[in-house]
Amino acid sequence: DDEEAGAEGGEGEEEPKDGGEDTELMEERRDWFREFREQLWAHSSEDKRTREQKAIDERRREYEQEVRELKGRAEEDSRRQLKEQLREEQQQKFRMLLAEKVHGKDAYKTYAEVEKALQQDARWKAIPDESERQSMFRRHIDSLAQRRKEAFTALLSSVDALNIDLPLRDNIPLLKDDRRYEVVSVHEREVLYAEYVEKLKLKRLLAFEALLRSFEKEVVARTSSVEELENLLKAGKAYGQLDRVPRQRT
Repeated sequence: DDEEAGAEGGEGEEEPKDGGEDTELMEERRDWFREFREQLWAHSSEDKRTREQKAIDERRREYEQEVRELKGRAEEDSRRQLKEQLREEQQQKFRMLLAEKVHGKDAYKTYAEVEKALQQDARWKAIPDESERQSMFRRHIDSLAQRRKEAFTALLSSVDALNIDLPLRDNIPLLKDDRRYEVVSVHEREVLYAEYVEKLKLKRLLAFEALLRSFEKEVVARTSSVEELENLLKAGKAYGQLDRVPRQRT
């Protein structure tokens, strides 16, 4: 029985494993893992460098594009400024020609008449466009006309002895010796004189109305008669300015 028990006990025991094989397998796994990790790192680093380089290249392309656009705009601005400068110089030459040659009696000439007289002057062709020349010529003539009208109106207002209740022909002796009298045509004198008289009469009438409004009701109430009120009004300058039109004043 003891021998059978011993035999049974012997059959139940496991044989010891080879520890060397396990160690070698573990080292191989570690080597494989290190190699795999290094490859991953290498690939990761390479991908990172590639991405960084792509980003750098993209930024460089954007910068170069921006530089080209800025350069293009600067060149366009420069061309536009040169064009505007040339245009201004051309216009200035043409304006100087008109100022030198078209004034006084010549200011009443037509564009065709002036062109015939000045077309040999190089400054006439400084403006190559015909329509622009005509437009500038008209503005020059309009400017001269306005200055003539202002000069004649200034003459009228400077003559204190001018009687606006008389027609222009009766006031000519007061005006004819002044050079401003001759700057406008006969028709323009009549029109400007009529406009001046109308505006001056209206101005004086409004001034008299303002004088009346300045009198308070109690002042009017204290006066015992129209004559007394009139005497008070006579103290104002606006009253005397309407001496020639007493009806309007009344």
